[in-house]
Amino acid sequence: AGRRLPVARAAEYRVGQNYAKRGRLNIQLNVTPGQAERWHNRHERILNDYEKNNPIIAAVREAAARMEFSAQGMEALLRLPTTAPNLVGAAERCYRWLQQPSERLRLDGASTLHSPISSCPKVIRPLLLLDGQDVVEADISGAHITMLTKLYGEQFLGRLHIEHTPEDAQRERQELIAHIESGDVYAGSTPAERKKNKLTLLTSLNMALKAQMAMPVTHDLLAHRHILKAVICAVKRKDHRALSGYLQRWTSDVVNEAVLALHARGIPSIPIVDCLMVRRQDEAAAREELSSRLYASTGVCAKVGGIRYTPPALSTNATLIAA
Repeated sequence: AGRRLPVARAAEYRVGQNYAKRGRLNIQLNVTPGQAERWHNRHERILNDYEKNNPIIAAVREAAARMEFSAQGMEALLRLPTTAPNLVGAAERCYRWLQQPSERLRLDGASTLHSPISSCPKVIRPLLLLDGQDVVEADISGAHITMLTKLYGEQFLGRLHIEHTPEDAQRERQELIAHIESGDVYAGSTPAERKKNKLTLLTSLNMALKAQMAMPVTHDLLAHRHILKAVICAVKRKDHRALSGYLQRWTSDVVNEAVLALHARGIPSIPIVDCLMVRRQDEAAAREELSSRLYASTGVCAKVGGIRYTPPALSTNATLIAA
């Protein structure tokens, strides 16, 4: 009856100059067993709360619980060359996670969701099954180039003090949109040349400003687009990675919104950077969700899954004119 129970109270410690120079200090605290258990499990509790309150992670976990490796996928996994340990490790990690999804999911600073499925080798991903059905990937063509149109927003032009008139900014933005929709952004006479130009252009967006501006592919993109060039220079002046961060964040926002919209319709999907993995029967729905959100964000009728988006208003008008 006379036993005194531990009481939580504030503690104050004074550290001498010699102790302050040490890299690590060991301080013994008298805590109850329950307090000690909560302290040791604090990281797990934080991750639990983070995942519980994040609808994207909840939707992806639910979709992943319905996925498995097909027989062809297992054969492809066994055929992966042992000289590529990173590929083998990523594929095995994806297989183990689908068997027992214990690995934590997270959104990086650009709101991109990373999972063992997104890091699985490209030769393995098409061989996965969702609800026992084949999967496809509906990807956005030239997502980062499309997102450049958002740099004409007043939050950039005004905040960065770019000299412009609203009319000139709107005209230049519409010209860029038309250029993107023409499919001639990655100029080249052959598919191999176009692929090389695409890789070069996308890489330049994350390069130092001086190196980027010296590249012919950048010169072609920014020719006669002085406002866009001024914005890019202002954004990258302090940190050349800033532009790439904006583009990735905007792309992730579109993809994450599409994941939640599909989830609300009962359609499972897995985001993989700028595309969605869905059942083959849901490919059209995934293209629709990605395309419509991309159009609302940028005004570009982009290609998703190889098919260019047509806004419903334009489609209706075309039908009326034909009639």
